[in-house]
Amino acid sequence: DVEATATPNSWEFIAVGDSPFLRAALVLLTYVLAIAVPNVQLLVSLAGALSGSATGLIIPPLLQWAFLNKQQMMQQNGESLTATSQQEAFHDDDDASTTNANNKNSILLKRIELIVLFTLGNIVMVIGTGAALADIFKVYMSM
Repeated sequence: DVEATATPNSWEFIAVGDSPFLRAALVLLTYVLAIAVPNVQLLVSLAGALSGSATGLIIPPLLQWAFLNKQQMMQQNGESLTATSQQEAFHDDDDASTTNANNKNSILLKRIELIVLFTLGNIVMVIGTGAALADIFKVYMSM
């Protein structure tokens, strides 16, 4: 969530959980990493292992999961998020119950798919990060 707060000179957008201490800690962490790992290639491989798997395999399933939760909540409240849920409202009871069962099965399959992708993303991130850290330690041990 983002809150807009009015100040005399401008508008500031502050994300929930944002603080000067968090920003300072992230800057200090970046500074310490830059000093600890002078070889940029090793640092890029570590950053790639962390951010690549996060942006490709971890964050998208989390966003899709949140969307499915919102969609189910809206359907339970009788609101419509997609055209298919509007079409379901005009079917008779027998057809609607069959469509509802098919919809629940497809949502369950989608959730299983999201869990598999999320798990795979975490495995790739751990393996990639471990390999990058092993390379960093190997360089330091050879010094």
